[in-house]
Amino acid sequence: APAAAAEAMPEPDRKRQLRGKKRIAFAALAVAAALWITAHSLPPTPWVGYLRAAAEAAMIGGLADWFAVTALFRRPLGLPFPHTNLLEANRAKIAHGLAAYVEREFLRSDMLAEQVRAIRFGDALSDFLREDDHRERIFAEVRRMLRGALVRGDASQDVLALIAASVREGMTTADLRPAARVAVRAVADSGLADQAIRHAAAAFAAWLDANRDDIRRKVADGSSWYVPKFVDSDVASRLAAGLGDFAARLQDPASVEFQEMRRAVLAALARIETDGRALPRLFAAMRAWTAGNPEFLRMLGKVVDKLGAMLARDLDADASKTRAVFDVLMRNLVTALDDPTARRRVDAAAQGFILDNVDIWADRITDYVETTLMRQDARKFIDNIEIQIGADLQYIRLSGTLIGAAIGAALHAVVTLGGLG
Repeated sequence: APAAAAEAMPEPDRKRQLRGKKRIAFAALAVAAALWITAHSLPPTPWVGYLRAAAEAAMIGGLADWFAVTALFRRPLGLPFPHTNLLEANRAKIAHGLAAYVEREFLRSDMLAEQVRAIRFGDALSDFLREDDHRERIFAEVRRMLRGALVRGDASQDVLALIAASVREGMTTADLRPAARVAVRAVADSGLADQAIRHAAAAFAAWLDANRDDIRRKVADGSSWYVPKFVDSDVASRLAAGLGDFAARLQDPASVEFQEMRRAVLAALARIETDGRALPRLFAAMRAWTAGNPEFLRMLGKVVDKLGAMLARDLDADASKTRAVFDVLMRNLVTALDDPTARRRVDAAAQGFILDNVDIWADRITDYVETTLMRQDARKFIDNIEIQIGADLQYIRLSGTLIGAAIGAALHAVVTLGGLG
């Protein structure tokens, strides 16, 4: 318990404790000096002899241990005694030794493997995910990462190039025909074809309105020299009006034109779905179009940016779909971890990952320990060590003073009582 309390002690309290222990050790040495002075001032008697011998030995022992303890951390009295300031002089050896010890005893030992295999990662993960606060912290981190990854304005060219390469590779190597057939059937059954016809017709009508002069010029340029200009103008007007009327009818689902176009589009989708050659030709055309096409990258950029903006809005929404998906995933994961087999698989995967990579981590950790110790300010490095162990070292000084006194008194007794004086 005292050791645990000392480990939990804040640094300011450790400094105060160190100063207090230094004062106690110094006080013991001062008492010995005072007794020595007193013994020299008293008339010589047998007891004064004992007092003088004990005080002298106590002073010698206390001073010797003060010198030894101080020499670890600095030069005693600031004087250049040899073999002092040992920690600073041997800092490189200490840093390398600590790093080597950590690597040898902790990172490359059989004990580490035993400890890793004893950890029940599946149980720990299951217990962790059952806590609402823990899931909230995970989602907060996911939200932060998503915002940093996707909500950054224009997507970078490197990201777009990577996505484009993945899309082209997928169209080349993956068998997308089953998924494409499902997608085609979904489009046919969803009403998207109707919307596409109306949107295309509206876009065509808008183009006609904006380009009537171009239509007149094209008709005039293609007309013969002997055809009067008013005839060309009338033909162009009738052509534009007819096309505009056709576009307007295509926007009306009840019109014959819309129904015919709808049947044609659905028939084309059905051919794509059932024809074994249509989809490969479609994918080949898409690969050819996407290869080195800057318009494809611009399209991807718009898609990625729009998805990022949508995700940003959703992350801040009260009824966030992203959060709903996350909650479903967490619930499914917790349910899956209720199965002992699933927990054992998690244990095996986590243990295997750690043990397979421990050699890489060991090198990095030991390099980090040694480099960090060497980069620290030398004085700060030594002061930190003194703060941690200096208080206990002051007991060496105190013990040296007390044991010195006892040895001095014992030697005086041997000399006096043994007739050696």
